[in-house]
Amino acid sequence: MEDLGLTSEQAAIVAERGRDVLVTAGAGSGKTRVLVERYVSLLKEHSISELAAVTFTDAAATEMRERVRQEVLTRPELHRHREDLDEAIIGTIHSLCLQVLRENPVEAAIDPASRVLSDDEAEFELTRACIDALEAAADADDHRALALRELSVFSTTNQLPQMVSSRDEVKAAYRALPGDTVEEWGEHVRGLLDQGAREAVEKVRPDLAEQVTWLQGAHAGPGQDALSRSLRDCLATLGDPSAGDWPDLLARVMEAGSKVNLRGGSARNWAEDLREVKDAMGAIREIARGLERLPRWNEHDQIALETLSSLRRLFEDACARYSTRKQELIALDYLDLEIEAAQLLTAHPNIAASYRARVRHLLVDELQDTNPTQIAFLRLLTGGGDQDSAGPERFFVGDVKQAIYRFRGSDVRNFTRLHKEIESRGAVHALSQSFRSHDPLVESLNVLFDKVFEDPREEFDAPMQRMTGRGTSPPDTP
Repeated sequence: MEDLGLTSEQAAIVAERGRDVLVTAGAGSGKTRVLVERYVSLLKEHSISELAAVTFTDAAATEMRERVRQEVLTRPELHRHREDLDEAIIGTIHSLCLQVLRENPVEAAIDPASRVLSDDEAEFELTRACIDALEAAADADDHRALALRELSVFSTTNQLPQMVSSRDEVKAAYRALPGDTVEEWGEHVRGLLDQGAREAVEKVRPDLAEQVTWLQGAHAGPGQDALSRSLRDCLATLGDPSAGDWPDLLARVMEAGSKVNLRGGSARNWAEDLREVKDAMGAIREIARGLERLPRWNEHDQIALETLSSLRRLFEDACARYSTRKQELIALDYLDLEIEAAQLLTAHPNIAASYRARVRHLLVDELQDTNPTQIAFLRLLTGGGDQDSAGPERFFVGDVKQAIYRFRGSDVRNFTRLHKEIESRGAVHALSQSFRSHDPLVESLNVLFDKVFEDPREEFDAPMQRMTGRGTSPPDTP
């Protein structure tokens, strides 16, 4: 590759071909430049119409488009692309969704003249729809009003617009519930609570049996004292811990624990050390108290589920009102673009296949800021990285640690799942040099964050990526 002033790390990434690529890159590591250089290098092999680049902001897309234009106009080997520059698919994911919808308006069932609401206009119309839905619920005083009473008008008024603005996630959450009715939800919750209680009871059976066996031989003297009477009542109530099903044992342990009284006791009445006897009896009481703290079904659970159902009705009404208003304006908001584009490609596999045949390379910047609906759209557009798919090669760039901010519904798990997928059959590279900081500062941060990010186990855990600095010494002054 010609010398473009790239580091060896960056040059290797730009030159990678024949498989999907994921680049993990922290801030200041030159990831945007790598994305641009890769796009330009692909122009030597492909036409502009075969490439698609997705950036996160309009400003970043404009910068990339201008950079590509400059390279095409100044480099003789790229002159053949001049007349196609205006057709370059370089933009935000929303602009790509809009292009797919406008190219297939009949299948998408949208007006080709639909415009995209600005953030301010969308917020105004969404808030207005939510207020109308809240007022209608209060006036009707039907099932929708339960949420207002139980959650408070203030909380519901604050929460409802957030739910509508993330309606894809909220609808997915409701769909994930076991069934559609309060009765079905309640049955599921009771089952989960019973399962937890059963596991807890079965876990303490051996310990209870051991304590009971030891305590049965602990009292040896002929005299009776307060402690021995407490033990007799406790053991009589508890019975054989190995016998009975879990609800029966749970009830017996709870009652037996209430009969434990550790006051009094004369050493001559006991074959074992009095302190050990009290410790064993105390252990039974603590087991009972622990089981008593287990969450169990109660009347508040029923009210909570009914409120959840009420909130769904209220949410659906607000969504319907917002949708009606957008239809009147012949407009879509940004989330509509994502949802409608994903639904289009799902319902019409032939359209998805046509894009996979047309686009040979997809480049995505700021992967950590993509939400589940956007990830679904990109998978449908490219074939999801299926080895049997003839879809485009995918090139992702992002910083998993920035996903913790959950910007616009992003989820760190999207990044980690894609990382594992590409690692298994593609290439994972890292941009490890920061051009913003000197070596001593970067190394100090490496030492600190080695401990913060050590041993990632969950999908939401970000691994440590050590970096180097720009090779300079620290400045003499702040």
